[in-house]
Amino acid sequence: MDWVTIIGYVIAPVTGVVTWFAASKKRKIETIDAAYDTWNKIVSSLRGQIDTLIEDNKKLKSKLEEMNTEIEQLRVEIKQNKHVNALKRKIERYEKLLRENNINF
Repeated sequence: MDWVTIIGYVIAPVTGVVTWFAASKKRKIETIDAAYDTWNKIVSSLRGQIDTLIEDNKKLKSKLEEMNTEIEQLRVEIKQNKHVNALKRKIERYEKLLRENNINF
């Protein structure tokens, strides 16, 4: 065997191994790129959903503030109605007493 034949037998496998490593790295890079693209799509989708939820939350907070204001107004009205109802009951009792005692009013 001469040196050319020996070099041919050595270079062929070395070239194959180098090519395999290069292709392997390229596949890994493609896989990483695909994963990165997928991750970006997910993040974009989540950002959109977060923005929608933030807007919904603002609307709900506003509605809640309106409802709390209305509740407070209703509580005031209820207190006033309790006083009015108490006064009505007193008037009815006095009217009954007046009728029972034959007093015209």
